[in-house]
Amino acid sequence: RFNVCPYTGTISKWRRSTLMNNMGKKFEFEQIEGGHCRLGGNALTQEEDGICLMDNDCNSGLECVNDEVDIESCQSMCRRRRYAQRMVDACVAGCDITTCEVKGEL
Repeated sequence: RFNVCPYTGTISKWRRSTLMNNMGKKFEFEQIEGGHCRLGGNALTQEEDGICLMDNDCNSGLECVNDEVDIESCQSMCRRRRYAQRMVDACVAGCDITTCEVKGEL
């Protein structure tokens, strides 16, 4: 989930603009070739324990990894529920996520 609006600051027509969201996190808005733009900054990345798909989804100093302990704990909780088997299977599958963690800690 990204949080860029509302923001403070002014968007420049010709170069990169650094803006701040209502949570005090900075993000950059930059015009690139072909009429496109590039967004970046901490307002668009995940903090520690945030769900991610790749390292670029995480704040600097963090990497996107499988936390096997958290995954097993989640799956164990799913298996103890009194759900129909298809719902248990869906719950277990939903536990297999990657999160942003401090580099080298897991």
